[in-house]
Formats: sequence, structure tokens, C-alpha cells
Amino acid sequence: MGNYKINMKYFTIALLLTCSLLAFGQNDSGKDKDGNFGYTGGSFNTMQAVDSKPIKTWLKWARFHSSKDLDSILNMVNEKIVIEMPNSDKVQGKKAYRALLEKEFAEKDIYFDGYWAIPIHAVWDSNNSSWTSWRYQYRTVIDGKSHVSKSHAGIYIVDDSIQYVEIISNEVPLVEVTFRVDMSQAPELAKKGVYVNGTFNNWCGSCNKMADDDGDGIYEAKVLVNKGRIEYKFTIDGWAQNETFEPETPRTRTTVDGDKVFTNRVWSTSDGQLLPVVCYNQTAACR
Repeated sequence: MGNYKINMKYFTIALLLTCSLLAFGQNDSGKDKDGNFGYTGGSFNTMQAVDSKPIKTWLKWARFHSSKDLDSILNMVNEKIVIEMPNSDKVQGKKAYRALLEKEFAEKDIYFDGYWAIPIHAVWDSNNSSWTSWRYQYRTVIDGKSHVSKSHAGIYIVDDSIQYVEIISNEVPLVEVTFRVDMSQAPELAKKGVYVNGTFNNWCGSCNKMADDDGDGIYEAKVLVNKGRIEYKFTIDGWAQNETFEPETPRTRTTVDGDKVFTNRVWSTSDGQLLPVVCYNQTAACR
């Protein structure tokens, strides 16, 4: 890294400006004749947009963590890699990074769920390099229990080799919620497997299967979720079939994304962690 390390405070400012520029354009007072833009360390017009190649590099590196492919991870990093951790710890060098990963992989499963990423290049950097700002959810699973943090990383890549990573993390409080759905009016669907999917598991499909241990037709699942408002649905056979609700149905929330409309169940954990029993594809108890 040497002199190319960027203070994350200034780097974040530059990235926020980058988002605005890419989305809304910019007049001549904010962009020079070469198309440079942004602001870092007291200077304007110090960044350039680049293609998505560094994002693909980072996503591949993240996937190798989920599959615990240690050799592939290490093949993608520089011998002198530096990783600044959220707890002020610093990992320096590939050997130290290997030791950290071996310990982490022995204790937990690791998942990265990306929200957005922006690749840029600092104009003063003569290397074939890029900075990528990545906002993501970092989820670990230990003995079947999840722990989640929402994180932001600045990643410096030179010639497809990851040289430096700085991670800023926001811990997300978790609470255990018991979901309950009455499948007595849809027993044939229940035979295919009942699941709960929502914002807490990234709508993953088959992560949280529900069970009817006492055979009364009511399926339950205990899941660690983010404290606050959650959205969810009960589904069949992973995502083979799911509940559908009309907009403005009581106890639901509707989101419009372009020409797509999503209406999901909604709940606030402040209202309790034992959810009421509801009928499948209805927002009240079965009648």
C-alpha cells in the first residue's frame, strides 16, 4: 500500500459524492475535462469511475469465505496484505491471515450478503489499481445460531490482487422470534415442507424450515432476527410456492420496485417474540 492508503473518512466522502455523480450527473464546476470527480484529502476531482472488474474480484473472494476455500482466498491476496478490523485489530501479511482464517473456519460458518458496491480509481495512483467501497451484511453461524453485523469495507486492489482492506462494522442486536403458521387448511402443501423467509435471512429459500412436532397442524420455527421491524412470508418447499397478499392487506407492508410489487407480512420485535398463530396465506387465525 505505501503512500496509497486513503483515510476512510475522506474516502467515504468521495464515495458518497461518486454515488451522487453517477446517479444524477454533474455540472462543469464539479467535473474536469478528463471526467475526474470526487473529493479526498482537501482536493477535488481526484477520482475516476472504473468498470465492474474489481467488484467481481471482491465477490469471488467473499464466496471463497463461505465455502471455506482457504487456498483460493490466499491466492487472491498480496503477500503483504493488511486488513484493518472493526475491533482495532490489524492483520498483516498472508501468514497471519492464514492463521486467522484457520481459526475462524474451525469455529463458524461465514456468509457475505452484499447490498451495493462502487469501484473507483485514485488519479494520483500510477498502479493498475482500484478502490471498491462495499456495503454488506456479514453473517456468522456458530452451533446453528446466527450473528449478524452490517459492515462497510474499503478494498484496495492492484492487478487483481487484494492489498488492503479496512472494515467498519455496525453490530445488529438480535432477538429470538418464534414464527407460527397454521397449515390445517393446506395439509397437502405442508407435506412438501414449510419454511419462513424474510429480511432476517435474506429471503434465502430453505434456510429456516418449520416443524409440527405435536401434529396439531401448526408449524413453528425459532429464528434469530434483527431487532426492530421485519418482513417475512411463509413458503412451501423452499421458494417453490409462497403466500400472496393484496396491497393494503392488514398487517402487511407493500414495496414497489419498478414494475414489481411486493406485499409481505410485517412485524416489530418490540411487540413480542412469540408471534401469533396465523393461517397460511391469511393474516389472521384460521376460521
